[in-house]
Order: sequence, then structure tokens, then C-alpha cells
Amino acid sequence: MAFEAPAGITVLLGPSGSGKSTTLSAIAGLLTPDAGRIAVGGETWFDATTSTNLSVHHRRVAFVFQSLALFPHLTAAQNVAFGLARRATRRSRQQQVDAWLQRFRVGHLAGRKPGTFSGGEAQRVALARALATTPRVVLLDEPFSALDRPLRRELAQEVRGLLRELGVPVILVTHDREEARSMGDRFVLLDQGGRVMRSGAIGDLDEAQHGAEDSV
Repeated sequence: MAFEAPAGITVLLGPSGSGKSTTLSAIAGLLTPDAGRIAVGGETWFDATTSTNLSVHHRRVAFVFQSLALFPHLTAAQNVAFGLARRATRRSRQQQVDAWLQRFRVGHLAGRKPGTFSGGEAQRVALARALATTPRVVLLDEPFSALDRPLRRELAQEVRGLLRELGVPVILVTHDREEARSMGDRFVLLDQGGRVMRSGAIGDLDEAQHGAEDSV
């Protein structure tokens, strides 16, 4: 598998078992590939030929899973604050936390814990926590799949604008073609074996998927 993901939102599509989530985990440093190379902004994060493997901590990746993985014992504010630089003053960190919670319209949840959140609220807090870390890469693994379709559509549009403001590469895994078209700038289509069948501008996605179906 080989592809490039410039600034903007690249949608990674393919059948179950094609390696989409595995690819995100490799980029984040959560697993070590057997071969290949991963580079971001000219910096090599992984290279099997030179035994280069940058630690997860130094990769500065924002990773939002379907399961969200919010800390259940921490409030919304504490969850968002968790990844912020400890060298910042307490006042500065609090201002950043407040700003991100307000940005995702969940400021009212600052003092509450995840067990009291609705599905949409939990998703907003998880995204606020991820993006507050000023990541170099954002990885989204079906982040909206647990939500009903109207809420998915609303949140996807909000998040798309925020992600574009960041100006960093974003890789989104989704099985929802409508979500892919509404959020993505470009796509990478994988086959069952994890090989790149086609990539390009999101406007060419339907043609690419039809072509893939015809070739099966």
C-alpha cells in the first residue's frame, strides 16, 4: 500500500479487512509494520530499512476512534486538558480548554463526566480533546458511525470546517459514501488485499467505486 495525504481530508475506503484501521494505527505508531516507510512533512516516522520508529509521544497524532476512549473518571474539561502541554500555565491551559469546548458547543459539559453525555456530546468532547493538542496529523476511524444519520450529517459538516482550519493532513476511514463525499477532499480506494486501486479528487469517487465493482 502506498499513498500520499496532503493537507486537507483524505478518505480511506475499502472492504472490511482491507487494512484501513491497521493503516491508521501504523501511522499513529500503535503498531509496527513489517516493512515500508511513513513520513510526515519531510520527517521519517517509520522506515523498516533503517530501523527508524518514532515513538507515539513524538508523532503528535490526534486519533479519534469509533469507541471515543474518553476517560470515564475525568470531566469533559479534564479530558480536553489531558493532552495539552504541561509547560503552559494553568490559566493558559484553562483558556484553551474552554475555547475548544465552546468551539464544539459543549461548554456546558465542562464539569460533567462522560457517563452523563449523549452520543453526540461524547463525540464533540472527544474531537475537542484530539484537536486541542495541535496535532501534525489527524486520524479519524469511523468517528460518527454510532450516531443517527441527521446528527452524523450535522457534526460532520461542523468538523469538516474545523479540520480545514488546522491545515494538516487528515485521514478519515468511513463506510458511508455520503459522508465521504461531504467531508473529503480526496480519496484512496483499497481492494480486499489492501492494495491501492485508485486515488484522486473526491468528485471522482463514484466513478472509481463503480470501476472497482465492475472489475471484481
